[in-house]
Amino acid sequence: MKREQFFKTTRPENTVFSDPEEGDEGSINLSYLFVNKRPHIRNILSPNQGFGLKISIKNASSNIWGMFDYRKLEADIYNNKKIGPFSLYSRGRFETMNGSPPSQETLGIFDIPNYYLIGAATPGREYMSPRGFSGEPRFGDKAYMGTLELRAPVVPISIVELVKLIKIGSPTFALITDFGNAWMKGEADQEMIITLGYEFRMSLKIANVPLLTFSYGIAQEKYMWDDGQSPQSYFQMTLINPF
Repeated sequence: MKREQFFKTTRPENTVFSDPEEGDEGSINLSYLFVNKRPHIRNILSPNQGFGLKISIKNASSNIWGMFDYRKLEADIYNNKKIGPFSLYSRGRFETMNGSPPSQETLGIFDIPNYYLIGAATPGREYMSPRGFSGEPRFGDKAYMGTLELRAPVVPISIVELVKLIKIGSPTFALITDFGNAWMKGEADQEMIITLGYEFRMSLKIANVPLLTFSYGIAQEKYMWDDGQSPQSYFQMTLINPF
């Protein structure tokens, strides 16, 4: 794999990472994926059953026609549980890395939006970004993040419809909480980041297939709610099925 910048422009001073590093990367990648989920049409937008586990190991070495030497382990697990008309979605992720990775691969908790296609696929890296978190990045060689969502059923209506092909609709609502932390080996752990909030969601459908699911949310860190601070809103793409 060759790492190369697409847009070589002057970067703002508050960029999360240092200048992205370019160069060839040779690596050996191993992964294990297990999903137990009954097929159902509602799995696309509001699954209420099933669970999955994914473990990935990456070993990048300059001895494999590359420039970088680092090792990365990722573990990802999720579960959907039916609670009356609602569904409880939970997910946990853990990452650890050692060596000398390119700066843009540094682990941590960030305020960086993720992008999801069909509520699942991520074009590129999925950052650990708690919704409602707006603090300084927390870097580390180990990081974890968890999510809990109480999801309401999807309302099967279209609010906007163009030539019966392009539709915007399937509104729904969710109570959300994210939590996570990152730390360097040998350093004292910082207090865990916890965010709480809620989201309104709708999907852009092409021929009844939800290509993009968007959320308008209100969320902030728990201590801000406790202090009576006014939360900030956000608008972003939404993850429905990790894998």
